[in-house]
This record gives sequence, structure tokens and C-alpha cells, in this order.
Amino acid sequence: MGFRQKMRETFRLSPLFLFSWCTFGQLTGTVRDSLSKLPLAHARIHAARQTVESNDTGEFHVEGVAPGKYLVFFHADGYEDGHAAIEVSSDGARLTLEMKPLAELAGVVRDEDGKLLESVIVSVGRQRYTTGKDGRFDAPAIPSGTYTIALRLPYGLRRQTLLRDEARGETFGYANLTELPSPVTLSPGARMMNFDIDLRRGPLVELKGKLVDAPPAPKSNSTPPKVSLTVPTPGASWTNMRASASNCWSPAIIWR
Repeated sequence: MGFRQKMRETFRLSPLFLFSWCTFGQLTGTVRDSLSKLPLAHARIHAARQTVESNDTGEFHVEGVAPGKYLVFFHADGYEDGHAAIEVSSDGARLTLEMKPLAELAGVVRDEDGKLLESVIVSVGRQRYTTGKDGRFDAPAIPSGTYTIALRLPYGLRRQTLLRDEARGETFGYANLTELPSPVTLSPGARMMNFDIDLRRGPLVELKGKLVDAPPAPKSNSTPPKVSLTVPTPGASWTNMRASASNCWSPAIIWR
């Protein structure tokens, strides 16, 4: 048997094992409050496909982390979620995570006579809160930032609070506000508990009517046609309403 043939037989009969050595590091750190700088216990940290929890001193350890770059995500009740980038070497890495406490915004909504208004929807950014019987709304967990505040009053409440000047033929009342004149800025951990909103009546117009060029009468189980009203004046509310089976649409209260 020739040399080449012997080598082929040797490699065919004797398995060849390849070993890949990789030294794993450790990711450690501390979680603390961004304002008080005190350690935070029970914060959850997710990194390298592992989730760990900080101990009573705010310390956490993520074992067996391969060298490389990672995004670390962290969460704790009452605080804004956060993330940080870190590069772990074979010697490991350490970082300090600071968490911003959530803010709170609360107050009451009153009419111009000082009466507390129930069921008013107060929008803080994209979140909505409804006033209770005491006229109070509470947004208890808001990330820091600048927000626009909007108000939406129930239709029944707007009609109930109308004032008519028969002598002048004018109507005054409350309309929905797409946003208050000034935005609200909340810093981390701020507690703005007396953000009271006092409404003032403004001149309104009341529209009602009937579809003239109407389609054939809809069947009893069909959906009535939808009517869109557009009022091209400053501050007007754009209202969509559904016509009844008799092609009448309900009154809409809007700004002049």
C-alpha cells in the first residue's frame, strides 16, 4: 500500500476532533434612581438573552456572556423603561444604569361657574383619562417630556350647559378643545397635582338638517348613510354624524 493510500485509510479510520475555545465574560453593574442616586432593588435587566434582577443594593450579574456588543434593557415599577449599549470583553464589563422616576399629572375640570364636570376626557399626549364625579382626573405614570393637553366633553354635557341669548339670537357653551394654549412639560419624578382646568363658554352655532337628495330608504337592518359636516371657520369642530332612517341628522354644537 502506498503512502497516500495509508494516509487516506488513517484519516478514514481515525476521527478528527476540532475544539473551539471561547472565553466568556461577566456583565455586572448597579441600578440606581437618577434623582436620589439611591440603589434600586428588583429592577429587571435583560441582556445577552438573559433576564436578571437587581438585589437590595442595586447590583446585578449576568453570567456567561460571550465577548461582543450588546443592548441592555432595564425596567422597574414606577420608572421609565431604559436601554444602554455595552461592549463585553473576555474580562467582562460593568455599567451603571440610572432610571428616571415617572411623573404624575392630576387636577379638576370646572365650568365657568365653578361647577366640577364629570365624564370629561382629558388627553395627555396619546393617553386619555376621564374625570370622575368630583371632576378630577389623574394621570399617575407619565414619562418625562412635553405634552399637549386636549379636552373632549360629552355631547349631552355640552347641550346641558348651553346658554341662549334670545334677545340677540346667540348661543354660548363649551366645545371640545383639540389642545390647550400652552403645552405642559414634566420633568422626571414631577408631581403636578393641581393642574386645574377652568372652562369658559364661547359663541357657538347649532346645525341641523335633512338630506335632500337622499338615496332609497335603507332597509331596517342596514347602516344609515354617514354625513360629514365641514365648517370652514377658525376654531371649528369637524363633526361626523349618521343620518337616521328618515335622512335627518342630529344637531351639532360647534365653534363659530
